[in-house]
Amino acid sequence: MWRTSRWRRCGSILAGKRIKCSGQTPACSGSSAVVRHRRAADRVQWSDIGGQRIERNDQTLEVSGKGVGRLEILLLRHGKTQGNLERRYVGRTDEPLLASAAAELARSEYRDFGPELVCASPMLRCRQTAEILFPECRLVICGGLRETDFGAFEYKTYGDLKDNPAYQAWIDSGGTAAASGGESGMDFRMRCRRAFLACLRRAEMRGAQKIAFVTHGGVIMAVMEAFARPRADFYSWHLPNGSAYRVCAMKGDSTWFLENL
Repeated sequence: MWRTSRWRRCGSILAGKRIKCSGQTPACSGSSAVVRHRRAADRVQWSDIGGQRIERNDQTLEVSGKGVGRLEILLLRHGKTQGNLERRYVGRTDEPLLASAAAELARSEYRDFGPELVCASPMLRCRQTAEILFPECRLVICGGLRETDFGAFEYKTYGDLKDNPAYQAWIDSGGTAAASGGESGMDFRMRCRRAFLACLRRAEMRGAQKIAFVTHGGVIMAVMEAFARPRADFYSWHLPNGSAYRVCAMKGDSTWFLENL
């Protein structure tokens, strides 16, 4: 189970104090971090992440090869949009932040995080969030960090869909099946994890010690389910808009894993 004593969501909404990192984080060296995003991403295959093999293993991506790295990471969900306010399924809809959300982000404690690299979803709501929080930082757009494609359920509410048998079947699957005409939950999770690893390798290559990810709630949930220790299920990692996990990413002999700061 998720232990709140070990893990803490940071931000003015959920925490009264800023969580600080203790100690220095040594720079890491690494190789190129380019990933081709494939719909068949959850099959065992060779990727372009440093020429290393990435496999599916109990919903976790494993990176072969030795080496020890340590990175300080902020995994931040974008600010609120109109669709979020109305509790809609917002995936491929490219809507902007609410004015009130932009104003709240301008006062956010995350402005002081000081990342050396910012990796963001290409969606407007994420790019706007990144530009408000980290205007002086280099912004890298990563297509693999985009939200899932909800297919026929896109921008609809529970009230719109509750009598739809296809929607009920999707809910019964725990969101792992494909939404009608959309992306399957498992394809989505594996795609997000591959993109996350690609960004870590990019940070290593540049010697960056602090990285901010500005992305979507589902993307963060997919990453945390795979790499956070202790483990917890996908839905345990839900975050409100504008909130984040601040974690330390460490690289063991076979995989990256995330620990709370």
